[in-house]
Amino acid sequence: MLNAPHLDRYREELRYNPEQWSRSLYVLYFQLPWLPEFTLGVWDCAGVAKMLRETSEPDTFDEADLRRYREAACRPGALTAMLNYYRAGFREELREQAGRLLGGKRPGNVVRAPTLLLWGEQDPALDVELTEGVERWVPDLRVERLPEATHWVQNDAPEAVTELLSAFVRE
Repeated sequence: MLNAPHLDRYREELRYNPEQWSRSLYVLYFQLPWLPEFTLGVWDCAGVAKMLRETSEPDTFDEADLRRYREAACRPGALTAMLNYYRAGFREELREQAGRLLGGKRPGNVVRAPTLLLWGEQDPALDVELTEGVERWVPDLRVERLPEATHWVQNDAPEAVTELLSAFVRE
C-alpha cells in the first residue's frame, strides 16, 4: 500500500481526530454528484494538474507527468471512476451503520496477507497517525515511513519505494 490507509482505520480517525477531518474535507466534496467531475475536468482536466501540484513537493511532477495525468483523467468516465473510490468508502460506512441499527453484524475487513505500507510523512491529506493501530485489521503488517515524501510517495522517493517493495516481495 502506498499512502493509503485501511478504510476502517481511516473512519476511526475521522471519528476522533478533528485535524484529520480538516485534512479530509476534499473527500466530502467528492461525495457530491457531477460537481467534482466538472471542477476537475474543466480546461482539459487542469484541475487534476492543479491538485497534483498543490499536494506535492515542487519537483515531484514535471510538465510531462502532469500532461499524462491530465490525458488519463480526461478519458471518458475516468474522473468519475477516480472519484468513485472516495464515494464507495462512505457509502459502505452508511450501509454498515444502517445494518448495525437494524441488528446486523459488521462484516470483517481483516487483511490476512502479508502487507507492506509505505507512507510519506509529509502527506497534506492523511495524518501519519493513520499508520498506527492498523494491526487490528492487518495482523501481518510492516510500516515503512519516508520522512521527506508526500502523498505521492512513489513519485517523491522512487528509488526507496522500489527498494522497499523489492525487498518485501523477496521476503
